[in-house]
Amino acid sequence: MPPFVGLGRDRRILIGDTLLDLCSHDEIEAVFAHELGHMALHHNGKLLGIQRSGRWWASTCSTSCSDAARRRWASPARRTSPHWPLSLLWLMLFGLVVQPLHAAAHATFERQADLFIVGRVAEPQTLVSALR
Repeated sequence: MPPFVGLGRDRRILIGDTLLDLCSHDEIEAVFAHELGHMALHHNGKLLGIQRSGRWWASTCSTSCSDAARRRWASPARRTSPHWPLSLLWLMLFGLVVQPLHAAAHATFERQADLFIVGRVAEPQTLVSALR
C-alpha cells in the first residue's frame, strides 16, 4: 500500500511501481482515496501525539521506578545499583500494555480512512480487491 508521509504542507502519498503493476486504475484510485482519507482526518498528527504522550508516560514512570530502586538498593559500598534492569523491565511491561492500545488506534484510523472513500469513488469495493 502507498504510504502517506509528512506533516503540514509537506504531506505526500507515495505510489510504488508494484501497486501500479498489480492493480487496476479503479483499485489505484480507491487506494489513493483511502490515503487521502488519512490526510483529511489528520491521522499522522494524531498518531504522533499518541506516540509522544506514550513516550512521556514511559519516561516519567521509568524515572520514578529508577529513582525508587536507587533509593532502595544503592549503597556507598556498591558502585552501581540495579535501577537500570528495573527500568528496562518497566519499559517492557509498559510496552506490553501500550501496544494493544496503539494497535486499536491504528485499526480505528484505518477503518475511518476506509469509510472516507465511500461516496468519493465510483466503486468502494475496489479497495477490497486492491487489498487482496
